[in-house]
Amino acid sequence: MALATGFVSRATMGDRGAASGLYLACCYSGGLVGAAVPRQVNRRYGWHAMLLCVTLVPRYAAGLARGIERSKTA
Repeated sequence: MALATGFVSRATMGDRGAASGLYLACCYSGGLVGAAVPRQVNRRYGWHAMLLCVTLVPRYAAGLARGIERSKTA
């Protein structure tokens, strides 16, 4: 994570401190959501629904990242 934080500050043209802070806030918020949501899905819908949740969300994120990358090159 330290390597990515350093990359964010180097890649930013403007306020580097704000960019690094925003990146870290998003990382920790994502970790919180990534821990809380599967737990609630498991409690309410069972083990199989939780497994479906933790396999589909990374695939969705990868597709979103590919779409962003394609929009940069276009």
